[in-house]
Amino acid sequence: SEVGVVTDFAVSEHPELSGSVGNALPFVTVKITDEHGQELAATEVGEICCKTTTGFSGYHKLPEKTREAYYLGDFFKTGDLGYLDEQGYLYYVGRKKELISSGGINVYPQDIEAVIKMHPDIEDCVAFSIPDSQFGEVIKVVYTTLSASVNETELKKLCLQQLTDYQQPRVLEQIDSFERSSLGKILRQLVKEKYSQ
Repeated sequence: SEVGVVTDFAVSEHPELSGSVGNALPFVTVKITDEHGQELAATEVGEICCKTTTGFSGYHKLPEKTREAYYLGDFFKTGDLGYLDEQGYLYYVGRKKELISSGGINVYPQDIEAVIKMHPDIEDCVAFSIPDSQFGEVIKVVYTTLSASVNETELKKLCLQQLTDYQQPRVLEQIDSFERSSLGKILRQLVKEKYSQ
């Protein structure tokens, strides 16, 4: 909402790039930066920063928050993670605040959720971190089902086949339903707070 639309993509023209969210519009410049604000090379995942003529003028009566929201003064730090390919196409991988750090390795919840949703009886799921004394954080997945129940062993086998060691969920929990916004989006932070035991 702070920067408006920043990319455009006609998937029918480039079906091989269907995972992308497109190229930057003519009035937008996109950079990917690391946690220190250094620009990253193509295919490296970092924070998506945008410079655009359609950006907002600042947070109302919050000048310090407005300053903190920018990289090098004119690139807005979106809080989203992604990367640019060699052709300049942007790929979104998730929200920075949802990133899981397990054993010092970054794990993207969307990668785990995509695998869990491959199971035909899974309706929806959310992956997030829970504290762990050995690894700092481990992965928990809560899920809803289309049938009465799902065999947890089947889910674990699916994860073992599709995910690397550090992406493996350590805890799986079936729930009845997810808290959602008025637009139907899962309220991920509320889910994490409620099920982080």
